[in-house]
Amino acid sequence: MNIMYLSLYGVAAVVLVVVFIRTCLERDKMTRIVCLTEMLALICVVAYSVNFITDNYRAMSVATSIMMAAQDFALVALLTYTGIFTRLANRITRTAVVLCIFAAMVDSVVFIINIFNETALKYSLNKCGGVYVLGYEGELWFGIHAIMNMVIVAFIIALLIIKCIRIPSAYWGRYIFTAAGLIVIIAFKYIFIMKAVDLRFDISIFIYALMGTMVYWNTFWYSKKNMLTVTHEMIIEHMQIPVVLFDYEGILADFNSSMKDVAGNLEYDNREQNIEWFVRENDLPVKQGEDTFEWKHNGRIYDCRIERLSDEKNRLLGTIIVMQDVSELKKAYAELENMVIYDQLTGVYSMYSFMEHCKQYDEYNGSVAVVVCDINHLSDINIQYGQKAGNQALINVAGVLKKILMDRAYIARINEGNFVAVMKNVTDAEAGKTFEQWPEMVENIIPYIGGEEEKSEKEPLRLWGKIEDGKIVPASDPVITCQCIRVPVLDGHTAAVFVNFEKKPTKEQIIEKWRSFKGVPQELNLPSAPKQFIQYLEEDDRPQVKLDVNYENGMGVSLGRLREDSVFDYKFVGLSHNTLRGAAGGAVLIAELLKAQGYITPKDAE
Repeated sequence: MNIMYLSLYGVAAVVLVVVFIRTCLERDKMTRIVCLTEMLALICVVAYSVNFITDNYRAMSVATSIMMAAQDFALVALLTYTGIFTRLANRITRTAVVLCIFAAMVDSVVFIINIFNETALKYSLNKCGGVYVLGYEGELWFGIHAIMNMVIVAFIIALLIIKCIRIPSAYWGRYIFTAAGLIVIIAFKYIFIMKAVDLRFDISIFIYALMGTMVYWNTFWYSKKNMLTVTHEMIIEHMQIPVVLFDYEGILADFNSSMKDVAGNLEYDNREQNIEWFVRENDLPVKQGEDTFEWKHNGRIYDCRIERLSDEKNRLLGTIIVMQDVSELKKAYAELENMVIYDQLTGVYSMYSFMEHCKQYDEYNGSVAVVVCDINHLSDINIQYGQKAGNQALINVAGVLKKILMDRAYIARINEGNFVAVMKNVTDAEAGKTFEQWPEMVENIIPYIGGEEEKSEKEPLRLWGKIEDGKIVPASDPVITCQCIRVPVLDGHTAAVFVNFEKKPTKEQIIEKWRSFKGVPQELNLPSAPKQFIQYLEEDDRPQVKLDVNYENGMGVSLGRLREDSVFDYKFVGLSHNTLRGAAGGAVLIAELLKAQGYITPKDAE
């Protein structure tokens, strides 16, 4: 009895028994074929182990014949398993299995008969080192048996290779292991039969135990554990979302390439790179007790989430930080919000915004001024001049409202051609009341007009400025200062002007320049343009609102009382119509100018 070999094959048999029992407990469609493969491998190992238990020639020859027959069916079972395992079971595979079963049955009968007549193998009992060893020499049928086994093994390996060709290399492991095991079996079988190396016993039979174990590992362990790990690794690596993982000590454990691109300077096996270091290095705005935060980095915006992973006993397993690039989402949301809040054509607030704005006045006790205006005959403008002209009219009106009311009013477009402006805390002087509604204004002067002084000082500088990068750059001079006083007149703005010149002209030169002045509207002979833009009145008591405010249908400017000053070079009085020249008429004149210069065209000319 060879104790060493018996122990080796005994361990193999015990392993197969344990694996067989565990397989029986699995609830899977592969359980039956795996159990059959393991059972046949167990028969091979147990039958061959008889060689180490007894020196009886008959018992050893019977056990060897049983081993040969079980070997055939074990390979057939492995072929069937491989077809199902690789999902390559088709008509060709099933036909091959049927043929192999028939061949295995015939081969088994031959080896059972061989017990009595040794037609396939001739056995001999040889003593080697005090141990009896069963030797055998193959006859013709043994050669057929060997070829049949080789063909089955080759078919199995071919199925495994085809499977590997069809799948990513990350999944090759379990298929390569199976193919390698079969190759090792064939190699040891060849070495034993051909006596290439002096082997006392057939080691290939021991490897059958490893194959049975490998079948179980491939089916019920590798697929559930390793394959899941590989899949997770591949998914995380290919995720566009940056991910970083820290272990239970807070030390950097893993990260994907997306996180490397964002954070950079990440190294494996560097214990100095912990969570605190990561937060500090990347200047993350993490607040105590909060698991979510927004991180702005390199012009991008990330929504970040910290997940702490724990086991069933609430022990920390690790910490994962996930970052989602929401830059485009934030941009889209801002654009959508802008579309809802603002009227996209005019830039003032939308109807929705106005309705929301009005809710704040439910419990408001202060003064409120409301202005409502519309564009007359807007539909006619659209029909005659086209939609672009109508849109331009809307834009111009909105611009006038914003210019006049500046930042003090909430201006909204409430429908096609209607606008509304709402102001809080409006004084009586600003409310635009009539004398009947505002009796304190009669025979009175109020030294304040809201926003008028600032407008008078800054707006001329914009007109004298220049365009840079599509924006108006105001002129730096001349320096203008003014004080505005409200007087009891319905129409008209009167100004007392004091001026200095770099080179002082004569009074006659100034008057001549005023009277001869012609702008672009006069040169183009626009319908609303005054023929004589500026008139100079010689009378000492002119210009007057009652007499001169409607000069050139309210579109002209009246000047008078030009004289030298003791402080400045000259002083004079000017008068213009504030609601015609200064507002509605000015807007019409602008529209006429845009049409004359080709910016507004009839609809049929577009």
